[in-house]
Amino acid sequence: MKHITTALGALALSTSLAQAGGVERAATNIGFMFEKGNYAELSFGSVTPSVSGTQLLPAFGTFAGAKSGNMAKRYTTSSLALKTQLNDKLSFGLLLDQPIGADVSYAPSTGYLYGGITGTEAKITSSAVTALLRYKLGDNVSVYAGPKFESAKGTMRLFNGYTLTT
Repeated sequence: MKHITTALGALALSTSLAQAGGVERAATNIGFMFEKGNYAELSFGSVTPSVSGTQLLPAFGTFAGAKSGNMAKRYTTSSLALKTQLNDKLSFGLLLDQPIGADVSYAPSTGYLYGGITGTEAKITSSAVTALLRYKLGDNVSVYAGPKFESAKGTMRLFNGYTLTT
């Protein structure tokens, strides 16, 4: 029983760590393809997250109990969706969006591991174009497919001075 509890605890910890690295801001939404007739949709969003934490264990000269401060920055996102009804069974759609991104900053000199002396920052931006064809088989059944082209770029500057740009 002790081994099962330890394994479950390790699994729970590893899944939360994996989620912490997620950069998906918006899943591809193809709902516009199911609107009647020709259709256009423009959307804008603004997010002001508040993400902070407390360091549990000391590491590399930092101490337990150090606060990260709010490490998430405000960001905006937008998308454009266009749909053309080609005939009663076939429609074509185009989606322009920004599906992934990140903008984080750990303040320096807080005692928090990622803050260090100079702080840590990371920024990821993206843009994507999705083209879709939808074929309506019946009132409640459709088949859709199409290519998606996505590009992303990012910059990371770590507390130790290491900088990476892609």
